[in-house]
Order: sequence, then C-alpha cells, then structure tokens
Amino acid sequence: MLKNYPIFDWSSVPEWKRGYLAGLIDGEGSIIIPKKKNLRVGIYIANTHVGVLEWCLRNFPFGNLRLVKRKQRYSSDGKIKHDICYQFYSQGTRNVYMILVGLLPYLIIKKEKAEECVGFLENKYGEELR
Repeated sequence: MLKNYPIFDWSSVPEWKRGYLAGLIDGEGSIIIPKKKNLRVGIYIANTHVGVLEWCLRNFPFGNLRLVKRKQRYSSDGKIKHDICYQFYSQGTRNVYMILVGLLPYLIIKKEKAEECVGFLENKYGEELR
C-alpha cells in the first residue's frame, strides 16, 4: 500500500523548469531501480553548487537536500582535490513516479532508464500510483 501523498500538478510548472530539471537529472543525476525487494526507487542529483539544488527543492516539493560526505583527497601541493558535494534526492514510489512521468518528454540521456523505472512501478503498483 502506498502512502497517500497529493498528486503533483505539472501543469503549473513552466516548460523551461521541467527541461532544466530533466537536464540536471540527465547530466548530474541517477535513477535507481531496486534489484532487492526491500530497497526503494530513487532519483538523485549531485552537485558542488548548493544553489542549484536549493532551486530544485524550491520548485519541486518532493525531494530533500543533503550534504554528501566524501573522503578528502589532496593534491601534491596540499590542496583539496574536490569541493563539498550536495545531493537533491527523492525517494518513495509515488514521488519518483510523478517526477519521471512529468519529465519523460524532456529527458534525453536517462530517458530509457526513466521508462524502465516507470514500467517497473506500474507493473508493481498499477492503479495505486494514480
């Protein structure tokens, strides 16, 4: 049984915002389909610019933001090799389904993976998703 979250209305989101979020998923994101029973589907976007991910959070109310702790590596001159990384993520069946269905027309690189995830969720949950 799925939690009864409200259905997100994509009609209120301008096309450029849908395209921008799809571009972030295509370029910086991951779509996770569980291979084990107890794992959840998820969408993740990682970036070192927290402002981009805060924009995601403000415009798409079905996600969270977290700091991703990475092991610090240093170059030969003692400088840190990479910046702090942040992650916008959305988990949960209905959230992921709503995001992917709304963004399918805009995805390019991850379109096939998104279609696979949507099919997986529809096969598993059917009408409960709507």
